[in-house]
Amino acid sequence: MNRPKVVVVGAGSASFGPAVVHGLLSHPNLHGAVIYLHDVDGDALALVRRYAERICAGTDRLVKAGTERAAALD
Repeated sequence: MNRPKVVVVGAGSASFGPAVVHGLLSHPNLHGAVIYLHDVDGDALALVRRYAERICAGTDRLVKAGTERAAALD
């Protein structure tokens, strides 16, 4: 089964990253989805990734993250 994939570009942004991630991960139509977080700032991205992983623990959603835009949009 192909999982739907949602890419959040700029996910490390403190001003919207966590709120967008929370909204996506709690949306009922995204069961089984891959949420790919992208940001050029690896340190900021790591914080949001840990937050996202805590939210999705025990669910069928998968969080991936990276600093390479090509990989995110693949």
